[in-house]
Amino acid sequence: MSKIFNVRIAAFFSLFALLLMSVHSWGQPCSHISGNVTLGGAAHNPGFQEIHPVFAAARLSNDNFVTAWTTRDAIDGDSTGCFFQVFDPSGMPVSSVVIPYTDINPSGTGAQGLFGPMVAALSNGFVMAWESEDGPGDTGAPGDDQQDVYFRVYDNAGSPTSGTTRISVAAQEDQLEFLLPLENGGFVVLIRIDEDAVNNDDYYFQAFNATGMAASPLTNVSGGLHDAFFQTTDNQYAMADLGNNRFGITWEARDGADGDREGGYFRIFNTDGTPVTDVIMPYADINPMGTGSQGTPGPRMIRLAGGNLVVAWESEDGPGDEGPVGDDQLDTYFRVYSPAGAAVSGTVKANDLTGQEDKFRGILALEGGNFVIAFSPDKDLTGNTDDIYVRVFNASGAAVSAGVEVSGGTQTDVYNVLHTEFGLAALSNGNFVVGWGAFPGTQGDGNGAGSFHRVFNSTGGAVTPVTLAYADINPMGTGDQSGTGPVVTALENGFTVVWNSIGGPGDAGPTGKEEDTYHRVYDNMGAPLCGSIKTNSGNDADEESVRFVTALHNGNFAVIYKNDEDVTNKDDYFLRVIGGTPPAFTCPTIGAASPSVTTACEFEFFTVTATGLSDMAMSANGEQNFGIRFVLFDSPTDDPYTGGISLSSIPFDGLGANGTTAMSNEFGISAGPNQIYAVLQPAPADSDCRPYAVTTVNIATSPASFSLSSTVCLNAGVQNGLEGGSPAGGVYSGPGVTDNGNGSTFNFDPAAAGTGTHTITYTLPDGAVCGVNVATATIEVVAVPEVTFSSSLSNVNITDGVQSGATGGSPAGGVYSGPGVTDNGNGMTFSFDPATAGVGMHTVTYTFTNTAGCTAAATAEITVEQAQALDGDICTDAIAIDSLFGGALNVPVVSGLQDNTGYNGENDPGAGYECWIDAEPQLTNTIWYTFTGDGNKYRIRTVVCNTVNPILNNDTQFALYSGSCDELTALVCSEDENFDANLYNGFLEIETVAGVEYRLMTDGFVQPDYVAVGAFCLEVTLLETVAVTDIEDTPFKVFPNPTSGTVRFDGFTPDWVTVTDQLGRSLREWRKPVAEINLDGLPAGMYLLQMGSGSETYMARLVKD
Repeated sequence: MSKIFNVRIAAFFSLFALLLMSVHSWGQPCSHISGNVTLGGAAHNPGFQEIHPVFAAARLSNDNFVTAWTTRDAIDGDSTGCFFQVFDPSGMPVSSVVIPYTDINPSGTGAQGLFGPMVAALSNGFVMAWESEDGPGDTGAPGDDQQDVYFRVYDNAGSPTSGTTRISVAAQEDQLEFLLPLENGGFVVLIRIDEDAVNNDDYYFQAFNATGMAASPLTNVSGGLHDAFFQTTDNQYAMADLGNNRFGITWEARDGADGDREGGYFRIFNTDGTPVTDVIMPYADINPMGTGSQGTPGPRMIRLAGGNLVVAWESEDGPGDEGPVGDDQLDTYFRVYSPAGAAVSGTVKANDLTGQEDKFRGILALEGGNFVIAFSPDKDLTGNTDDIYVRVFNASGAAVSAGVEVSGGTQTDVYNVLHTEFGLAALSNGNFVVGWGAFPGTQGDGNGAGSFHRVFNSTGGAVTPVTLAYADINPMGTGDQSGTGPVVTALENGFTVVWNSIGGPGDAGPTGKEEDTYHRVYDNMGAPLCGSIKTNSGNDADEESVRFVTALHNGNFAVIYKNDEDVTNKDDYFLRVIGGTPPAFTCPTIGAASPSVTTACEFEFFTVTATGLSDMAMSANGEQNFGIRFVLFDSPTDDPYTGGISLSSIPFDGLGANGTTAMSNEFGISAGPNQIYAVLQPAPADSDCRPYAVTTVNIATSPASFSLSSTVCLNAGVQNGLEGGSPAGGVYSGPGVTDNGNGSTFNFDPAAAGTGTHTITYTLPDGAVCGVNVATATIEVVAVPEVTFSSSLSNVNITDGVQSGATGGSPAGGVYSGPGVTDNGNGMTFSFDPATAGVGMHTVTYTFTNTAGCTAAATAEITVEQAQALDGDICTDAIAIDSLFGGALNVPVVSGLQDNTGYNGENDPGAGYECWIDAEPQLTNTIWYTFTGDGNKYRIRTVVCNTVNPILNNDTQFALYSGSCDELTALVCSEDENFDANLYNGFLEIETVAGVEYRLMTDGFVQPDYVAVGAFCLEVTLLETVAVTDIEDTPFKVFPNPTSGTVRFDGFTPDWVTVTDQLGRSLREWRKPVAEINLDGLPAGMYLLQMGSGSETYMARLVKD
């Protein structure tokens, strides 16, 4: 690159003055981000603590998290109390330890939160719920526990946004069962009334909005249908948010509610408490009588990624259930429903093993819309070596995989168990992980109970082998490692496995009770991101065991573990934040780049601003803080990160508008055009992340210029698309000028400008060029010459021939043009051919161009007149020569003078003169004659009769026709009377048919060097006579006339009859006396009858209909 540039020193950051990368807020995988934080602090050490197994903690929408617990031994003032505390993502306290019910029970009277309170995250905070027994205002059945359910809503910092709210069925002992957060920001509380007297526990729910205001009444889930039966639910999957302000509840009703023993049910409600469905027994399609036990210990429901709902349960002794002989007949089933409760599938048996007692162990919705069901054959009769299987189904309930034994057959001889709440986890890439424990045996981890996990893909295929998380620190499997299964928890881009180790290497605790908690982090494909780490490191004097794990928004996770103090039975709970999976890298975005000027002079300083920046911070992109570098290229490039000249770099802390803009330092460039790119600084590690924005700045090196053609004629019309201004981008102005608005061209109208010299101006915007931004050019509009034309010719006959030497144009020196016109090239005269021009009025133009190249023209009219028509020139105008016929026998009758000069062969027939031997064209100067036959025989020929313009050698030709001109019938033709005797005249001898009209076409013989045109006479001689009398001139009649066929004769009987047509053709003859004739078969028309009677011949014209 040859360009050079200058950079203004003020506020300039060197390319090396880049912001140093800050430390990842999520820490390294598996690292201890926080210390061991005791729940409640030292004030709670004297009390025995518990947490809820499912609802002990929740991550909040602002990346904080909340933990809730119970501490007994009057820590809250009386008996048992429940508490919570909010922490930031690093485990630092955000709130103090909070007692939620101080607004209604400041003394902590009664037992609050027995067995652990529940917390659930809302859209901008959380809700905490608990049970209160014997507290102020608690109610219950007489003689039974006085117990109600309460909740309170808080913001993300732990400040209350509602007061404490009681949920209670009057005169009943109310127990907290489930807490469901909703997509609409509200939540639903599920309670159970404990009817100890009749043991007919019932379930109720109430929905609330995000501020804790009731959205529904307290509602019986079965609508009273199951009030007479004992009911129970699953701890983890009793309810599901279905979206669109709907949710589902599933439960078990015992004592024959479905017809036989236990039954499983679900129902869908709107958040206002109105039911969407009736109570649904999902297996009614295969077991309408409810045979066997369905749903113990409570069916489970989940919502799939696509919105459908899955309800799953165990069936024992139902139709089709299988199991070993002498053992339980038990299988696992499910059914898929729409969010409105419409069945999407029938009831499906999830386990594909036959002859086994297959127990329902878990259900999990996957990212892509599929779901997993875990089941295990309960081998009570064959060594109690239960195995764990998983099987994948799609959102319609169709199997995607067969049942897969998670150990791949490596642990079929040991008892395997899935963690009750946390044995399955759906990963963010669609995979899932299964964690399980294996009791001691030859196929375990080598010594004592073992803890294992394995990753599968969304179609059930194994992604990893069976994995021992602690193989790096305990390869022999020494001790017992979470024999009841590890806790597996999905993180943002992977998962963590947390387990307990008793008696393993490095475990600490009271003698004989060495127990600690460990963790390890993996990516979504099951690759470890760190080694095994003791979670409770620094706090291992007692027996520490994992109780709860919650994933945090930043990829980290919090572990809640119990410190088991056997001596005093004052178990304490601790939490610790651990470094998890690094967030996935998000490629930053650069929206656009724009310069402070679009055109600059050489080394004129300007800036470029990049806008639309996003994910520039390390916290947003997961890698580091990025700045922006501005790079100069000569031409466009697909890789502005390589090469180019760096103009300016703006570090992350120099970005503006909250990290969304970057303005370069001022710089100047020597030449243009230039492609200036904004790229990330430094380049991301991911080579596929190379965002950029580009802009162009033109570098002007000279002032405006304008050149233009110098002259144009006044009558030239509008001149479009003229140009000449440089550089582009300016505006043209001046007389007759219209700028086209494209920065390049203009139109010029010389007529609007007028004659003379005009100045046209080209103006560029201020700053568009270096120097003067205005340039001018001149253009001369030249007047057109004055031209007149008065033609010396005005009227001419078409037969007059070429008219030479015509004139009339002024000034001299022009050119004549028009139909029939030939300019003589002398600037003064022209010739005119009327035959070429044709009959009519014709415009002749005289065009003159002056020395400036401007042209003008004038016109005149010449009329070509038609010559007088010649008699006999065409068939329809034939000359009658009947006067030549009927003369004395053998006495020639001669016509007057005939002359075929000026005649032509146009519109003559195309046949009938085949005997003529002329060169093409055969017809040249034809004259037509007509006569009517009288039945006599005649000779017809031409003779020389005048010495003025006689036809050459009397060389004529005849063609004889009959009929009308539009339907001529050729009869005979004649070339010469006697060629050998030099008699070249036309010659015919014919017997005429009385009444037939004949037409004679006469022409002269023509060859290229021989033209017979001129004067002649016709000679007609009667050779024989036939007396024919018209029937009209006799007393006889021919009738009927017209006739349809039959013709009769009145007054005479003809000896013979001949019928001819108008052309003289004989059509029918009768050669014996007849009284009548028949014309059937002849077409309608005019016919001639000749009839002989004795020595007389008669003629009649007859019309046939």
